[in-house]
Amino acid sequence: MVTTDDVPAGRPAPCMIFRAMERCRVQDVSRVIAVGDTAVDVQAGRNAGATAVGVLTGQTGRALLAAAGPDHILDSVADIPALVVSAPVAVRA
Repeated sequence: MVTTDDVPAGRPAPCMIFRAMERCRVQDVSRVIAVGDTAVDVQAGRNAGATAVGVLTGQTGRALLAAAGPDHILDSVADIPALVVSAPVAVRA
């Protein structure tokens, strides 16, 4: 778990994603999927260079998530495994 207390800047800065990568010993950001239900979550994922996925299970609607520029918008976090299986190495084209 990474919180804003663990990094110098919160979202939409990519610091939290990079700290999570460090803790998990992941070096290749192209193998990271950043999932969130807000526009700043999507922006943080894009700022990190990860595949940014917006999910509609939160309070943010499709139009606001789409405006943030995610690589994918999913109806639910339950759809993430199918997305990963469909493109296991890199989701971003």
